[in-house]
Amino acid sequence: SYRIIHTDGNLNNHLGVPLTLLNIKPDTQIAIVEMGANHPKEIEVLARLARPDYGIITNIGKAHLEGFGGFEGVVKTKNELYCHLREHDGTAFVNIENPLLMQLSSELRRYTYGANTQADYHIDREKCNPYLSVKYKDQTFQTRLVGDYNFENVAAAIAVGLHFEVPEQKIAAALETYEPSNNRSQVIQTASNRIIMDAYNANPVSMQAALRNFKTICSENNLLVLGDMRELGKDSETEHRSILQLIDTLGFKQVFLVGSEFSKLQHHPEYQTFDTVEMLCQHLENHTIRHCDILIKGSRGIRLEKTLPYFQ
Repeated sequence: SYRIIHTDGNLNNHLGVPLTLLNIKPDTQIAIVEMGANHPKEIEVLARLARPDYGIITNIGKAHLEGFGGFEGVVKTKNELYCHLREHDGTAFVNIENPLLMQLSSELRRYTYGANTQADYHIDREKCNPYLSVKYKDQTFQTRLVGDYNFENVAAAIAVGLHFEVPEQKIAAALETYEPSNNRSQVIQTASNRIIMDAYNANPVSMQAALRNFKTICSENNLLVLGDMRELGKDSETEHRSILQLIDTLGFKQVFLVGSEFSKLQHHPEYQTFDTVEMLCQHLENHTIRHCDILIKGSRGIRLEKTLPYFQ
């Protein structure tokens, strides 16, 4: 509905954001600029460069804890966007179901979205088996995104579209035709297996969400292929141990764990550990997996996508 430019790939740092801004043309109506960070003050600098009129923080999770010095550092750094909007009379879109984001944006001009009926854009969850669908008023939006945890992303997209008066039918068409790629929330149906491929990256929050969602949609014959969550610093052992406890609580039996963090903690007799993805691939060469639902989730550096050829 508009002439836009947007961040290409993940060019969201002190180099990528200027490259994005340099793509703005005289006839550009809306520029969508992603800002990433793994150290304090980085969002503050990027916001000064981009000078946004609107801002959205999708969530605040336990990612890059090593660089931030802990979760409080993550909160403070992401809040730098809200601080910039507050100082420059900007506007935020906020997930009404996220207490932390609601608290941080309390003194901002904002529009809220989510399943809470008090939201400015009230959007209902419909179903997720395995693809998520949501509803706004009488319009159903069917996506190709797997996982109920994508609800807040879809709700954000709908809210922003509605605010800028994009017709509901166009929003629905955009969501219905969007196919995830690059190992993000992909469903891959092979000749023998159904794979939930979500190995672009991982942190404790996204790992827990992926496991809980997989439990609701997987068949009795299922397999977890999980890689280490990197850049967690001093919290790494605690967070990996919590994931192991959740796997046990959810009742998963067939589990492959890849990476040094999981390997040094795992003592469950039914789980198998591998220091590297190459070692897992060697194992899969001699152990065929058939007629199985498989979740593949881990940090980018583990490179779990290398296992895909062995699940065909």
